[in-house]
Amino acid sequence: SAKARALRLTTFIRIAKRLQGLNNFSSMHAIVSGLLGAAVFRLRQSWQLVSTKHRTAFSNMQELFSAADNFKELRDVLEGAKLPCLPPISLFLTDLTMVHTMFPITTPTAATDCADPAASSTPSPGVSSSSVFDDFAEGGSPGAGGSKGS
Repeated sequence: SAKARALRLTTFIRIAKRLQGLNNFSSMHAIVSGLLGAAVFRLRQSWQLVSTKHRTAFSNMQELFSAADNFKELRDVLEGAKLPCLPPISLFLTDLTMVHTMFPITTPTAATDCADPAASSTPSPGVSSSSVFDDFAEGGSPGAGGSKGS
């Protein structure tokens, strides 16, 4: 029934508010995103039965996670948050995508890098690159010194 769904919506809004108090913005973002999903957000009768206090709190949460001005509201809150704080991973993934777009990783050409592999890389003193890979293949730790028999 609409009343039971309204009670569930209120419960999730209260949980999200509590998560904000704990600086767990990652889980809070997951709840807000779930409540904004089409299947939930279209339940108009249920949302009308949610108290004004909780609808206002939810509206504030929506504004917090708004993508406007590159998530300015969220960044401001995160900057002032006390530790421990768990920010939403999506914020960092967006930043990494932007950095990657602005500064793409270029791969070296075959003529410059593959001509002489020994000349282009300098292994750590006393550890050859082949022994590091052999150690990994045999279950040892890298640079531990050769093969199983050592």
